[in-house]
Amino acid sequence: MDFWQISHELYKVGKNYASAKANSEMLSESKHSVLASEASKHSWSEAEKNRIARCSDWYRDYLKWVQQARQKELELKFELDALNMDFEYQRSMNSLRKKEMNIL
Repeated sequence: MDFWQISHELYKVGKNYASAKANSEMLSESKHSVLASEASKHSWSEAEKNRIARCSDWYRDYLKWVQQARQKELELKFELDALNMDFEYQRSMNSLRKKEMNIL
């Protein structure tokens, strides 16, 4: 890939990463709301409601969504880091080529 392809790919992956990170953070931050929503369905003690909410199918599904969102975020972060390394490599190689041209 050349500089332009890498920079275009960096932009695209960067936007996807930002979206995935926002989604992951939103899901993580909504944990208490999900638990409260499940707990409010019952009229037992707070500890009992909390325990039942954490065992609910809805909460287990929620945890899977959080895991999937976090995985997507980390995969895109890895891809973004790899593209940044490729960009820096290309930049360094171009600098070396320019230096070699001046020597010859």
